[in-house]
Amino acid sequence: MKDNKNNSILSDVYLLIFLALILTTAIITNLSGQLMINAIYLFITMLLILVTYFFNLFIGIAFNLIFMFGQALYMIFLNTVNHGEIDLLQIYWLIIPILLSITFYALTIQFRQLQSDNLDLQARIVEQGAFNPKTHLRTTVAFLEDSSIFTETSQRFNIPTSVVAIQIRYLDQLREIMSNRRIDELIQLITSALRQSTRGNDISYLINDNENSLTWAILLYTDIQGAQIVEKRIKENFDKLLLNSSLLKDIDISLKTGAVQYNEDEIKNTNAYMEAAIKEVEYDV
Repeated sequence: MKDNKNNSILSDVYLLIFLALILTTAIITNLSGQLMINAIYLFITMLLILVTYFFNLFIGIAFNLIFMFGQALYMIFLNTVNHGEIDLLQIYWLIIPILLSITFYALTIQFRQLQSDNLDLQARIVEQGAFNPKTHLRTTVAFLEDSSIFTETSQRFNIPTSVVAIQIRYLDQLREIMSNRRIDELIQLITSALRQSTRGNDISYLINDNENSLTWAILLYTDIQGAQIVEKRIKENFDKLLLNSSLLKDIDISLKTGAVQYNEDEIKNTNAYMEAAIKEVEYDV
């Protein structure tokens, strides 16, 4: 976590330096009035940045040094043959390409590191069983942890909390006539319906995703009446999404849901909380 924060800070620093160099270049080229030489140098600088980006820093520096050597020969030519003066603009273009190349390369390295860190973090979450990679929903492990927080909050502050469980009606029969592609589409469809039907502080889960059973759950800060409203909203949103699905609209698919409000006298632990909600699904006929 600390390394990730440091990488983020370094990315910001390199980005600010790069933008400052670009701004300085724009100001100097505008004030100098030498449009042709500025355009040529700017084009070469962009090529050097691309070489550094697509290859590596050492190759980029090597090409920058070649460019600097060419500029030095040009300045010697102006000074000795044409007796021209070496102005500040030429000196500026002598150093700015390599500075831009190094800064841009450092910036991309930090961005790549941040991207790698984020992928590693996501992989660790998946490995720990708290995150489903298909639906991007939390899983049973996370549900058991989160529900303990919900129930503790409910007891301490007298705030009602409920669980809504969602399953697919006649799933076994549907699996016999549906391809894996359609099953995956159905899972995504239900997940979308859940997201459309819940508030920001409600948390959705896919607590069972094996071959024989699919069960979603939602933790809510509401009483049983509010949970039943969410049940109805989920079914309505699912039906709308189903009609718009080219893969599934010709199949008769419906959901069955169940809701239970937490009661500390009846529900002794988080497992019982989840099981009580799933039990309620059986009564949705």
